Amino acid sequence: MQTMESQYQKDKNKIFDIIRGAYNMQLKNDKVILRYIKESDIENYLRWATIETEWQNWDAPWEWPDDNYLERVKKTLEMEPNDSRLQIVTLIGEHIGSVNS
Repeated sequence: MQTMESQYQKDKNKIFDIIRGAYNMQLKNDKVILRYIKESDIENYLRWATIETEWQNWDAPWEWPDDNYLERVKKTLEMEPNDSRLQIVTLIGEHIGSVNS
Protein backbone atom coordinates (compact mmCIF):
# COMPACT_ATOMS: atom_id res chain seq x y z
CA MET A 1 0.00 0.00 0.00
CA GLN A 2 1.35 3.35 -1.02
CA THR A 3 1.45 6.03 1.64
CA MET A 4 0.58 9.65 1.00
CA GLU A 5 4.21 10.56 1.70
CA SER A 6 5.60 8.16 -0.92
CA GLN A 7 3.08 9.42 -3.50
CA TYR A 8 4.07 12.96 -2.63
CA GLN A 9 7.75 12.06 -3.16
CA LYS A 10 6.97 10.48 -6.55
CA ASP A 11 5.01 13.56 -7.61
CA LYS A 12 7.80 15.81 -6.40
CA ASN A 13 10.39 13.80 -8.34
CA LYS A 14 8.26 14.01 -11.48
CA ILE A 15 7.99 17.78 -11.12
CA PHE A 16 11.76 18.10 -10.61
CA ASP A 17 12.34 16.03 -13.77
CA ILE A 18 10.18 18.52 -15.68
CA ILE A 19 12.08 21.43 -14.13
CA ARG A 20 15.44 19.84 -15.00
CA GLY A 21 14.26 19.59 -18.60
CA ALA A 22 13.31 23.26 -18.57
CA TYR A 23 16.74 23.98 -17.08
CA ASN A 24 18.22 23.15 -20.50
CA MET A 25 16.09 25.81 -22.20
CA GLN A 26 17.85 28.58 -24.11
CA LEU A 27 16.74 31.85 -25.65
CA LYS A 28 18.78 32.73 -28.71
CA ASN A 29 18.93 35.58 -31.20
CA ASP A 30 21.50 36.63 -33.79
CA LYS A 31 23.90 38.00 -31.13
CA VAL A 32 23.62 36.13 -27.81
CA ILE A 33 22.18 33.14 -26.01
CA LEU A 34 20.40 33.42 -22.66
CA ARG A 35 20.53 30.26 -20.56
CA TYR A 36 20.53 29.06 -16.98
CA ILE A 37 23.76 28.90 -14.97
CA LYS A 38 26.11 25.95 -15.38
CA GLU A 39 28.95 24.74 -13.20
CA SER A 40 31.47 25.95 -15.78
CA ASP A 41 30.23 29.54 -15.20
CA ILE A 42 31.56 29.57 -11.63
CA GLU A 43 35.12 30.24 -12.73
CA ASN A 44 33.95 33.41 -14.51
CA TYR A 45 32.01 34.57 -11.45
CA LEU A 46 35.10 34.06 -9.30
CA ARG A 47 37.25 36.06 -11.77
CA TRP A 48 34.65 38.83 -11.95
CA ALA A 49 34.46 38.97 -8.14
CA THR A 50 38.22 39.07 -7.54
CA ILE A 51 40.15 40.27 -10.61
CA GLU A 52 37.88 41.98 -13.14
CA THR A 53 35.96 44.07 -10.62
CA GLU A 54 35.36 47.37 -12.40
CA TRP A 55 31.71 46.41 -13.07
CA GLN A 56 31.08 46.65 -9.33
CA ASN A 57 31.35 50.45 -9.57
CA TRP A 58 28.19 50.58 -11.71
CA ASP A 59 26.11 47.49 -10.95
CA ALA A 60 24.73 47.74 -7.39
CA PRO A 61 28.02 48.84 -5.77
CA TRP A 62 26.48 48.30 -2.32
CA GLU A 63 26.28 44.56 -3.03
CA TRP A 64 29.92 43.80 -3.80
CA PRO A 65 30.77 40.13 -3.57
CA ASP A 66 32.12 39.10 -0.20
CA ASP A 67 34.08 36.07 1.06
CA ASN A 68 30.99 33.86 0.65
CA TYR A 69 30.31 34.90 -2.94
CA LEU A 70 31.57 31.69 -4.59
CA GLU A 71 29.62 29.55 -2.13
CA ARG A 72 26.42 31.44 -2.97
CA VAL A 73 27.02 30.89 -6.69
CA LYS A 74 27.58 27.17 -6.09
CA LYS A 75 24.34 26.95 -4.11
CA THR A 76 22.40 28.37 -7.04
CA LEU A 77 23.55 25.36 -9.03
CA GLU A 78 22.03 23.00 -6.46
CA MET A 79 18.60 24.66 -6.54
CA GLU A 80 15.89 24.35 -9.13
CA PRO A 81 16.20 26.78 -12.03
CA ASN A 82 15.64 30.39 -11.11
CA ASP A 83 13.95 32.00 -14.08
CA SER A 84 14.75 35.50 -12.85
CA ARG A 85 18.50 35.25 -13.69
CA LEU A 86 19.86 34.05 -17.00
CA GLN A 87 23.45 33.82 -18.19
CA ILE A 88 24.54 35.76 -21.28
CA VAL A 89 26.66 33.75 -23.70
CA THR A 90 28.01 34.77 -27.12
CA LEU A 91 27.20 32.64 -30.14
CA ILE A 92 30.72 31.21 -29.96
CA GLY A 93 30.09 30.07 -26.37
CA GLU A 94 31.85 32.78 -24.33
CA HIS A 95 30.06 33.42 -21.01
CA ILE A 96 30.02 37.23 -20.70
CA GLY A 97 27.62 37.94 -17.84
CA SER A 98 24.10 37.57 -16.54
CA VAL A 99 20.81 39.39 -16.59
CA ASN A 100 18.04 39.57 -14.00
CA SER A 101 14.39 40.01 -14.81
